[in-house]
Amino acid sequence: MTLLESSDSNQGDTSSIEAFLNFLAKDIDQHPEHIREVNSDLVAYVRVLVKDVTVELDLPLSDEDE
Repeated sequence: MTLLESSDSNQGDTSSIEAFLNFLAKDIDQHPEHIREVNSDLVAYVRVLVKDVTVELDLPLSDEDE
């Protein structure tokens, strides 16, 4: 069984995220044979794509980002 819980219910409207996570948890429970590891080639490729990306998680999104 997969259980997902929200750590803080006061973070705004999370219903879409919760619905997706519940869907994902149900699918993982029903079809664990579909889970695959991420291969090292994909990991290397993604690292190249994001190597110069800086993310400031504490800053609000700008109007053009929302």
